[in-house]
Amino acid sequence: QTQAQLDRCMSDLMAADFNGDGLLSKDEYLEFLAFQSDGRLPDLYEELPFPFISAFTFGACACPLIEEGNQCCVGPENFQIELGSNLSNAEQLTQVEAILEAVCQLVDENIAEFLPRTPAPSLAPITLEPTATASDTPSVTPSVPPTREASEAPSFVPSQAPTMASDVPSIPPSAAPTQVASDAPSIAPTLAPTRVESDVPSIAPSAAPTRV
Repeated sequence: QTQAQLDRCMSDLMAADFNGDGLLSKDEYLEFLAFQSDGRLPDLYEELPFPFISAFTFGACACPLIEEGNQCCVGPENFQIELGSNLSNAEQLTQVEAILEAVCQLVDENIAEFLPRTPAPSLAPITLEPTATASDTPSVTPSVPPTREASEAPSFVPSQAPTMASDVPSIPPSAAPTQVASDAPSIAPTLAPTRVESDVPSIAPSAAPTRV
Protein backbone atom coordinates (compact mmCIF):
# COMPACT_ATOMS: atom_id res chain seq x y z
CA GLN A 1 0.00 0.00 0.00
CA THR A 2 1.44 3.32 -1.10
CA GLN A 3 1.43 6.47 1.00
CA ALA A 4 -1.15 7.99 -1.34
CA GLN A 5 -3.42 4.97 -0.84
CA LEU A 6 -2.95 5.18 2.94
CA ASP A 7 -3.74 8.90 2.96
CA ARG A 8 -6.92 8.27 0.97
CA CYS A 9 -7.93 5.46 3.34
CA MET A 10 -7.48 7.63 6.42
CA SER A 11 -9.49 10.39 4.78
CA ASP A 12 -12.28 7.93 3.91
CA LEU A 13 -12.41 6.71 7.52
CA MET A 14 -12.98 10.24 8.79
CA ALA A 15 -15.50 11.02 6.02
CA ALA A 16 -17.56 7.93 6.94
CA ASP A 17 -18.10 9.22 10.50
CA PHE A 18 -21.38 10.92 9.58
CA ASN A 19 -22.48 11.77 13.12
CA GLY A 20 -19.05 13.12 14.06
CA ASP A 21 -18.76 11.25 17.36
CA GLY A 22 -15.22 10.07 16.65
CA LEU A 23 -16.30 6.43 16.42
CA LEU A 24 -16.91 4.25 13.37
CA SER A 25 -20.04 2.06 13.72
CA LYS A 26 -20.93 -0.92 11.53
CA ASP A 27 -23.15 1.19 9.27
CA GLU A 28 -20.44 3.83 8.95
CA TYR A 29 -17.90 1.09 8.22
CA LEU A 30 -20.07 0.02 5.28
CA GLU A 31 -19.87 3.59 3.95
CA PHE A 32 -16.11 3.54 4.37
CA LEU A 33 -15.93 0.27 2.38
CA ALA A 34 -18.11 1.79 -0.35
CA PHE A 35 -15.58 4.63 -0.66
CA GLN A 36 -12.67 2.21 -0.84
CA SER A 37 -14.23 -0.30 -3.25
CA ASP A 38 -16.11 2.19 -5.42
CA GLY A 39 -19.41 0.63 -4.33
CA ARG A 40 -18.51 -2.94 -5.34
CA LEU A 41 -19.15 -4.53 -1.91
CA PRO A 42 -22.50 -5.51 -0.34
CA ASP A 43 -24.31 -2.78 1.58
CA LEU A 44 -25.23 -5.14 4.43
CA TYR A 45 -22.67 -5.95 7.13
CA GLU A 46 -23.75 -9.59 7.39
CA GLU A 47 -23.26 -10.11 3.63
CA LEU A 48 -19.66 -8.91 3.59
CA PRO A 49 -16.92 -11.46 2.89
CA PHE A 50 -15.54 -12.63 6.24
CA PRO A 51 -12.10 -10.92 5.91
CA PHE A 52 -13.84 -7.51 5.81
CA ILE A 53 -15.81 -8.36 8.97
CA SER A 54 -12.57 -9.53 10.58
CA ALA A 55 -10.89 -6.21 9.74
CA PHE A 56 -13.69 -4.29 11.49
CA THR A 57 -13.52 -6.59 14.52
CA PHE A 58 -9.78 -6.04 14.79
CA GLY A 59 -10.20 -2.25 14.72
CA ALA A 60 -13.03 -2.25 17.26
CA CYS A 61 -11.37 -4.66 19.69
CA ALA A 62 -7.96 -2.95 19.65
CA CYS A 63 -9.30 -0.27 22.00
CA PRO A 64 -7.47 -1.66 25.09
CA LEU A 65 -4.25 -0.64 23.35
CA ILE A 66 -5.51 2.93 23.41
CA GLU A 67 -6.78 2.98 26.94
CA GLU A 68 -6.31 0.18 29.44
CA GLY A 69 -9.55 -1.24 30.72
CA ASN A 70 -11.59 0.28 27.89
CA GLN A 71 -14.73 -1.80 27.31
CA CYS A 72 -15.31 -0.57 23.73
CA CYS A 73 -15.34 -4.11 22.31
CA VAL A 74 -18.03 -5.38 24.73
CA GLY A 75 -21.66 -5.34 23.60
CA PRO A 76 -23.14 -4.33 20.25
CA GLU A 77 -23.50 -0.67 21.22
CA ASN A 78 -19.78 -0.41 22.00
CA PHE A 79 -18.58 -2.39 19.00
CA GLN A 80 -17.00 0.57 17.11
CA ILE A 81 -13.62 1.68 15.85
CA GLU A 82 -12.00 4.60 17.65
CA LEU A 83 -11.01 7.36 15.22
CA GLY A 84 -9.28 9.59 17.80
CA SER A 85 -10.95 12.83 16.77
CA ASN A 86 -12.07 13.39 20.38
CA LEU A 87 -8.76 12.40 21.97
CA SER A 88 -6.02 14.81 23.01
CA ASN A 89 -3.45 12.46 24.54
CA ALA A 90 -0.51 12.17 22.15
CA GLU A 91 0.29 8.60 23.14
CA GLN A 92 -3.29 7.54 22.63
CA LEU A 93 -3.43 9.29 19.25
CA THR A 94 -0.30 7.42 18.20
CA GLN A 95 -1.97 4.11 19.08
CA VAL A 96 -5.14 5.10 17.22
CA GLU A 97 -3.14 5.99 14.12
CA ALA A 98 -1.33 2.62 14.18
CA ILE A 99 -4.63 0.75 14.55
CA LEU A 100 -6.28 2.69 11.69
CA GLU A 101 -3.28 2.08 9.43
CA ALA A 102 -3.56 -1.65 10.15
CA VAL A 103 -7.30 -1.56 9.29
CA CYS A 104 -6.51 0.24 6.02
CA GLN A 105 -3.87 -2.36 5.18
CA LEU A 106 -6.29 -5.25 5.79
CA VAL A 107 -9.08 -3.65 3.76
CA ASP A 108 -6.73 -2.88 0.88
CA GLU A 109 -5.48 -6.48 0.76
CA ASN A 110 -9.03 -7.84 0.91
CA ILE A 111 -10.19 -5.62 -1.94
CA ALA A 112 -7.24 -6.72 -4.05
CA GLU A 113 -8.12 -10.39 -3.38
CA PHE A 114 -11.92 -10.28 -3.67
CA LEU A 115 -12.36 -7.43 -6.13
CA PRO A 116 -9.44 -7.55 -8.54
CA ARG A 117 -9.52 -4.85 -11.14
CA THR A 118 -9.20 -5.68 -14.83
CA PRO A 119 -5.83 -4.41 -16.02
CA ALA A 120 -5.94 -1.68 -18.60
CA PRO A 121 -5.00 -2.69 -22.15
CA SER A 122 -1.26 -2.49 -22.70
CA LEU A 123 -1.53 -1.13 -26.22
CA ALA A 124 -3.72 1.55 -27.68
CA PRO A 125 -6.28 0.29 -30.19
CA ILE A 126 -5.03 0.31 -33.74
CA THR A 127 -6.91 2.70 -35.99
CA LEU A 128 -6.75 2.73 -39.74
CA GLU A 129 -6.77 5.78 -41.91
CA PRO A 130 -9.98 6.36 -43.85
CA THR A 131 -10.11 4.64 -47.20
CA ALA A 132 -9.01 6.81 -50.11
CA THR A 133 -11.57 8.14 -52.57
CA ALA A 134 -13.13 5.35 -54.56
CA SER A 135 -11.99 4.96 -58.15
CA ASP A 136 -12.98 2.81 -61.11
CA THR A 137 -9.46 1.44 -61.40
CA PRO A 138 -9.14 -1.99 -59.74
CA SER A 139 -6.82 -2.05 -56.75
CA VAL A 140 -5.17 -5.33 -57.82
CA THR A 141 -4.52 -6.65 -61.33
CA PRO A 142 -6.67 -9.64 -62.27
CA SER A 143 -5.13 -13.02 -61.51
CA VAL A 144 -6.14 -14.41 -64.96
CA PRO A 145 -5.47 -12.56 -68.23
CA PRO A 146 -8.58 -11.40 -69.99
CA THR A 147 -9.95 -13.66 -72.75
CA ARG A 148 -8.74 -12.84 -76.26
CA GLU A 149 -11.16 -11.66 -78.89
CA ALA A 150 -13.53 -14.30 -80.19
CA SER A 151 -12.38 -16.27 -83.22
CA GLU A 152 -14.18 -18.58 -85.64
CA ALA A 153 -11.22 -20.93 -85.78
CA PRO A 154 -11.52 -23.86 -83.39
CA SER A 155 -9.28 -23.74 -80.35
CA PHE A 156 -8.03 -27.33 -80.96
CA VAL A 157 -7.36 -29.34 -84.10
CA PRO A 158 -10.24 -31.76 -84.78
CA SER A 159 -9.47 -35.33 -83.79
CA GLN A 160 -10.68 -36.82 -87.14
CA ALA A 161 -10.72 -35.56 -90.69
CA PRO A 162 -14.13 -34.64 -92.08
CA THR A 163 -16.04 -37.46 -93.82
CA MET A 164 -15.73 -37.32 -97.59
CA ALA A 165 -18.80 -37.80 -99.77
CA SER A 166 -18.62 -41.03 -101.85
CA ASP A 167 -20.97 -43.58 -103.49
CA VAL A 168 -18.54 -46.38 -102.75
CA PRO A 169 -19.33 -48.17 -99.48
CA SER A 170 -16.72 -47.70 -96.81
CA ILE A 171 -16.48 -51.47 -96.18
CA PRO A 172 -16.82 -54.21 -98.85
CA PRO A 173 -19.81 -56.62 -98.61
CA SER A 174 -19.30 -59.49 -96.24
CA ALA A 175 -20.53 -62.18 -98.74
CA ALA A 176 -20.82 -62.66 -102.51
CA PRO A 177 -24.23 -62.23 -104.17
CA THR A 178 -26.53 -65.27 -104.22
CA GLN A 179 -26.08 -67.52 -107.30
CA VAL A 180 -28.82 -67.94 -109.92
CA ALA A 181 -31.80 -69.95 -108.73
CA SER A 182 -32.03 -73.63 -109.86
CA ASP A 183 -34.67 -76.34 -109.77
CA ALA A 184 -32.13 -78.96 -108.80
CA PRO A 185 -32.03 -79.63 -105.08
CA SER A 186 -29.04 -78.12 -103.37
CA ILE A 187 -28.34 -81.39 -101.46
CA ALA A 188 -28.82 -85.00 -102.60
CA PRO A 189 -31.74 -86.85 -100.99
CA THR A 190 -30.92 -88.94 -97.97
CA LEU A 191 -32.91 -91.99 -99.23
CA ALA A 192 -33.05 -93.71 -102.60
CA PRO A 193 -36.29 -93.37 -104.58
CA THR A 194 -39.02 -95.87 -103.72
CA ARG A 195 -39.12 -99.01 -105.92
CA VAL A 196 -42.11 -99.85 -108.05
CA GLU A 197 -45.09 -100.65 -105.93
CA SER A 198 -45.79 -104.34 -105.18
CA ASP A 199 -48.52 -106.35 -103.55
CA VAL A 200 -45.96 -108.15 -101.45
CA PRO A 201 -45.75 -106.56 -98.01
CA SER A 202 -42.42 -105.01 -97.23
CA ILE A 203 -42.32 -106.52 -93.76
CA ALA A 204 -43.70 -109.89 -92.51
CA PRO A 205 -46.81 -109.65 -90.31
CA SER A 206 -46.08 -109.38 -86.63
CA ALA A 207 -48.82 -111.81 -85.54
CA ALA A 208 -51.06 -114.57 -86.82
CA PRO A 209 -54.34 -113.49 -88.43
CA THR A 210 -57.20 -112.99 -86.08
CA ARG A 211 -59.47 -115.98 -85.84
CA VAL A 212 -63.12 -115.78 -86.85
